[in-house]
Amino acid sequence: MKKQLSYSLLGLMIAVAPVSGALAWQKNAHSNSITRSEAMHIAERAVGGRAVGVDSERQHGRRIYEVNVRKARSLVKVDVDARSGRVLGTQREFRHNQDRRRG
Repeated sequence: MKKQLSYSLLGLMIAVAPVSGALAWQKNAHSNSITRSEAMHIAERAVGGRAVGVDSERQHGRRIYEVNVRKARSLVKVDVDARSGRVLGTQREFRHNQDRRRG
């Protein structure tokens, strides 16, 4: 009976080992990436404004955060690599004041 129990436990450990290894790898893969709030902070420092929104998307096979930063009278879109935290590029969109006439 003890032998059979020992073999059963050994078989269970062998069956569970690959699953636990895969879960550990998956956890490590996510821990190598930055969070949304870290991406916002990186973008704020890069352009000197205040982050007002962030979206996650894929560009050229890599996951990036597109952070919208308000600076003066413009909105700057900052692309931040989700894995390394490196700023990949910026794009400034100026807000033009429209002349509103009352009629």
